[in-house]
Amino acid sequence: MGKNMYGIIIKNRMKEMNLSMSELANKVNVSYSTMSKWVNDKVKIPKDKLKELEKILHIYFDFNAFSEEENAIIKLLPLLSIDEKITIYKECRMYVERKNKKA
Repeated sequence: MGKNMYGIIIKNRMKEMNLSMSELANKVNVSYSTMSKWVNDKVKIPKDKLKELEKILHIYFDFNAFSEEENAIIKLLPLLSIDEKITIYKECRMYVERKNKKA
């Protein structure tokens, strides 16, 4: 999964929340450069910062919620364009939500 593949999720939520990378970096108390590396999956995000990001972005980073097939798609994400990544992420998210409603 690249370094972690959290970047696409973070980018999507930033876009949904109309939040700039600078604003998010300030909220998490890191430099723009660090946030950029996280968002572009260049370096691993420390667990404490992941927790902060979850709270700020109102999301939950749980790749265990995805099926084996969905995780396979996530592993392919570095090869796709940002628009393709966002589309796949949204589809996976909707699938998990539907799956959870049935449970």
